Amino acid sequence: MQDKMKRHPYTPWLVLLIGTLFSLLAGYLSYSTELNRAREGFLFNTQQVEVALTERLLAYELVLRGAAGFYEQSEHVSRDNWRGYTDKLRRDGAITEVQGIGFAEKINQSELTAFEQRVRAEGYADFHVRPVSQRDIYSSIVYLEPFDERNQRAFGYDMYSEPVRYHAMHRAAMTGKVALTGRVELLQENGSGIQPGTLMYVPVYDGAALRAGVERMDALKGWAYSPFRMQDLLSGILKDWEREEGASIALRVFDGAERLPAQLLYSNHDGALVNPDYLKASSPFYFGGREWLLEFRHKNEVDAIYLLRPVAIIGLGLFVTLALAAYLKLIAATRDRATELAEKLTADVRTKQRELQMMEERWRFAVEATNGGVWDWTVKPEKVYFSEGWYRLFGYSSEQVKNELSDWHDLVHPEDRAAVDTRIQEHLAPNGKNTFESEYRVFHHDGHVMWVLDRGTIVERDAEGHAKRVVGTIEDITKEKHEMRELQSAAECDKLTGLPNRSALFRQLKQLVAEVKQRPQALAVLFIDLDGFKKINDHYGHAAGDYVLREVAHRFREQLRSHDILCRLGGDEFVAVLTDTQTCHIETVLTRLIEAIRAPMYFEQNEMFIGASIGAVVHDGGVEMTATDLIRHADAAMYKVKREHRGGYEVHATEDLARLT
Repeated sequence: MQDKMKRHPYTPWLVLLIGTLFSLLAGYLSYSTELNRAREGFLFNTQQVEVALTERLLAYELVLRGAAGFYEQSEHVSRDNWRGYTDKLRRDGAITEVQGIGFAEKINQSELTAFEQRVRAEGYADFHVRPVSQRDIYSSIVYLEPFDERNQRAFGYDMYSEPVRYHAMHRAAMTGKVALTGRVELLQENGSGIQPGTLMYVPVYDGAALRAGVERMDALKGWAYSPFRMQDLLSGILKDWEREEGASIALRVFDGAERLPAQLLYSNHDGALVNPDYLKASSPFYFGGREWLLEFRHKNEVDAIYLLRPVAIIGLGLFVTLALAAYLKLIAATRDRATELAEKLTADVRTKQRELQMMEERWRFAVEATNGGVWDWTVKPEKVYFSEGWYRLFGYSSEQVKNELSDWHDLVHPEDRAAVDTRIQEHLAPNGKNTFESEYRVFHHDGHVMWVLDRGTIVERDAEGHAKRVVGTIEDITKEKHEMRELQSAAECDKLTGLPNRSALFRQLKQLVAEVKQRPQALAVLFIDLDGFKKINDHYGHAAGDYVLREVAHRFREQLRSHDILCRLGGDEFVAVLTDTQTCHIETVLTRLIEAIRAPMYFEQNEMFIGASIGAVVHDGGVEMTATDLIRHADAAMYKVKREHRGGYEVHATEDLARLT
């Protein structure tokens, strides 16, 4: 040893260099892991924003389609009729962030004078369509509720004369679909606090003319529309997200596919962020024939990335390296006294070995304390070590499961074995990563299935790069998996009735519509609105109303099959979906549902009665329909029942609806 130290006096410095490099490498790998974790959380939050934005815009589309249907199905719509309809939507919470709900009438050039006289006769003596100029087709904002001072600025304005609004209105008229405009400045702006705006249009047609074969533009009556102040709209949609998950995430929304300042629709920061930009993402968003660009950035990336672990790893590695280098340096400096110190150095080495053994035992104890286990796998020749915690985790003894890889492999769930094997082989290959992490299912000794988190590190490779030895830990994450599923289930449950909510309805209905395309089978969507519910709330109070909603949900559920879907859409509205059914069965179910809730209900010795009006749509895949289309048509059928024979039902087929539109 002394001769070797004499020949190689640079050995301590070489150890210091190599140890420092390995410490920095380990710290970098730990830092990369933390960065990936932060990125995954960041991207999950951005996806939640897109879901929330899509659901809210679909809800507003449904509101406008309801307004269009209200106008189309009514022989005459007065200003009071329109105000009453929109007031009900506002009271029911169907609209919150919209600037208003309006109707713009289409006017041919020959009809302009008569139209202006008609509006003036309603008490608006100074009314005229503006801007004043000659054109073949005019439009005029006739109704816009609430008809307050801000919205009155738009009264009589011809949106069809302005290019940005014209493109969206014309697209909606020619396609029959909802359309969004590009960025505009709303007429409602008063010069202070001006926000970028956009408008949503749904066409209103003369149904008889369309059925007679008249072109869409000629059959067009006008447009149901809503103006939006984008800062108010998106702040309202994202308020809960910004308060909870998105508190540290900045969002900007641009109209179009490019980040042009002139096309900025929304921003919840001033653009002065100077982060290193590790956590950023952009995503195109499509709705109503428009493309928006959603740009996300993290407001404080330093807080999002947990740096203590990589710093600790580097510090520990440097400490051990310095200790070893100093130790070698000490040997070199005292080589002349090596013989005298040999006994002392031997004792020191033994002490170090005991300390290392104690550290290893403490490490194993720490792993065991987490309800986990340790394994050590020598690939060739194959040899596997399982710790006591490993056996305890799965409820086996060392006699029942030997230290062989095949015994562990038999415990893995058959559905997960192929994926686990593939992942292991990828890491064993010469170009594989040295660390891996995998979640999969295994069978406990008592037969139940449990989820585990398996982490491993390849600690030795051969000259060709193949893994020779792998060590790792395994722990039970079944509870965490169950808690995650429970959280996902709670997010799709109506708290009052225990039924699935709107989100669950759309998710399940989209899947059923897709299945109908692949394997034709009839399904029916039932839109149910309670009759007389408001009187119960007003007379007996909200506690009685809540009792009635729970009782109605219970009675409805008893009349449906186990595989049928029942959801509470909101307020006193329910939606049921009957799968794999026939028209005669549907009418039987509709009759049972109506009869089920006609029986009296009792709350605090009060006898209460309630009814239901139901609109139903039967879809067998013969025509193209989305989940939103089916709910909209069922809603329209329900409103027709409300007007013509309250307390009854009406059934439509999607083929007939397609011919009407």
